[in-house]
Amino acid sequence: MQYNGQDRTCSGSTPEGGQIATAKFNGAFDAPMSCVVGGGDVPTEGAGTIEWKTKDGKSLKSTLSLTISGQMFNSATVDGSVTDGAFAGARIHGKFRVDLLKEGINCAGQSFFGGLKQAPFDGSFSING
Repeated sequence: MQYNGQDRTCSGSTPEGGQIATAKFNGAFDAPMSCVVGGGDVPTEGAGTIEWKTKDGKSLKSTLSLTISGQMFNSATVDGSVTDGAFAGARIHGKFRVDLLKEGINCAGQSFFGGLKQAPFDGSFSING
C-alpha cells in the first residue's frame, strides 16, 4: 500500500524556528488495499517521508518509521517516529482516508494483480516532540 501525498498547507515551526508553509506526506506499507475495506486490521510496519517547505523558501525532509493500523472501511491510523532529518526523534500520528468508491475502476482492474496498491487520500498528521 502506498500513500503518495501532495503539498498541503500546514502550521507550525521548524526545529530552527522558521514557519512551515506546506508539507507532503508519503508512506509505504506491505499491505494491499481491498476494494471493500482497507488492508486489514493487523498493524503493519512501513516507512515514509515528509517534505516540508517553509514560508521563507527552505526545503526540509523527515524520514519516518511507521506502523499503520485500523485499516477498516477505507480509513487508517498511522503512528511512528521521525528517524532522520527535520524533527528527528519526534513522534508522528495521522489519520488517513481513501475513497475507494471513486477508485472503483482502478480497484476492479487491479484485483487480478493482488489488489489496489495506491490511491489518492486525505487526512491529517501531527508531529510532537
